[in-house]
Amino acid sequence: NYGLHDYLVKTDNQVLFSAFHDVRDREGIVLGRGGQLLDDPYILQSLQFNEPVDFNGVISALVRLRGMMRARGKALILFVTPSKSSFMPWAVPGSYRRFPHYPPDSDYHDFVRSAREAGLPLVDGRAVVFSAAATLGHPPFPRTGIHWNDQAAGLASIALLKAIERETGRDVGRMRMEQVAYGGPPEGSDRDYGTLLNLWSYAMPETG
Repeated sequence: NYGLHDYLVKTDNQVLFSAFHDVRDREGIVLGRGGQLLDDPYILQSLQFNEPVDFNGVISALVRLRGMMRARGKALILFVTPSKSSFMPWAVPGSYRRFPHYPPDSDYHDFVRSAREAGLPLVDGRAVVFSAAATLGHPPFPRTGIHWNDQAAGLASIALLKAIERETGRDVGRMRMEQVAYGGPPEGSDRDYGTLLNLWSYAMPETG
């Protein structure tokens, strides 16, 4: 009966998820340790499976671009954001680490270092959230989502606004978070990958 199709698919997904700690191949979603939902391309990037990029050409182009923009009264500020697998390497399944790879996050470290050596204004959102993680009171990345939560993004945005003021000399206003509350099931982008899995329950199994 076709009317039962959606019910059977969802039930099958749930059994695979809850009983076997696995997920169907949906947009590269990976079930990581602690029930964290991760993204295969981001894992490959953060573990540096590909040869590290030579950023010399990119940095030179950005320096030229900055000069052109400054001549027109505009500012260029680089904004680096973290990936979940880079921020939470402990959640990456052990099977990934069995394959040869370069030092993890080589591209990230090389780009940030090269940009700063070239004098390019840069806000390292990854470092901002790392430094504040112990005081956030909640993980910056939700279990059922692939993006950082509003609190983490807000902290990085505050740092970006300050950088804009330093670079332009203009008052661009203030942003602050006075109260952050967590409660109830995740919503919106906090459960974007959970929604893609098409399950009855988002309760996360503990995985090894």
